[in-house]
Amino acid sequence: MIIIIKIRRGFMWGEVVRKSFASGAVILTAAGLAARMLGFVYRVYLSNLIGAEGMGLYELVIPVYTAVVLTITSGITIAVSKMVAEQNARSDPANPARVTVYAAILAAGAGMLVSFVIALNADGFSVKILGDERTLGALLILVPCLPGVVAASALKGYFYGMQQVVPTAVSQIAEQAVKFLVLVLSAGVIIERGAGYACTIAVFATAAGEILNMLVLLAVFRSGGRFFKRRDGSPKEGTVLRKEGRFSGRGDGSPERGTVLRKEEKALICRN
Repeated sequence: MIIIIKIRRGFMWGEVVRKSFASGAVILTAAGLAARMLGFVYRVYLSNLIGAEGMGLYELVIPVYTAVVLTITSGITIAVSKMVAEQNARSDPANPARVTVYAAILAAGAGMLVSFVIALNADGFSVKILGDERTLGALLILVPCLPGVVAASALKGYFYGMQQVVPTAVSQIAEQAVKFLVLVLSAGVIIERGAGYACTIAVFATAAGEILNMLVLLAVFRSGGRFFKRRDGSPKEGTVLRKEGRFSGRGDGSPERGTVLRKEEKALICRN
């Protein structure tokens, strides 16, 4: 009798897990489609607003932004989601939060380092590498935004590991909506000030959208009261960071490399 009850419980738990995965996949798919539709509208509006010259400058800067973000965050989301799922299986709410906080600090620290390098060499990057001094303002926009943007990868990993897809879905849609809103509010000024200013505003809109993405995830993360002290048996700080570094290094990175290469190809075409 006991064996039969255990089998029935196991079957019911399996059904719950399958339904949870199915509902999560549906939510992420719907949010992805909505975000892509908003992104499509945004790109069309951006192209019509800033013109060919402005888009050329924009395509010079965005590959740098994309390459930096993908290089810093490569594998972090996967690593955090794996470690959070492992810690959550032990029914300890403190450990998943600790893993996420350490990963966010690690990513934000790397972002601050890259931002410092960009700030010191922005003039040289804009003229010697990008080939147009009008991209200087757009590069400087990236400096304060990068730490927050890359830290969002750890928060995304947390919610994936906890099988909570709604915060990520909402943050994606909010990101696209803010990008479009920034352009609409700045349309009059962009038309008056020319291509260089248009490029700066376009990059700012992209960064502002991703910052809002991070803030939405952070607000949901904080609302659960997940900041706790380390308990007995939980991994130490050094162990967490070493595991995150190892998992990040194992990341396939093929999609990221392909994205970076495509962006760099566009940049070279625009420069030439």
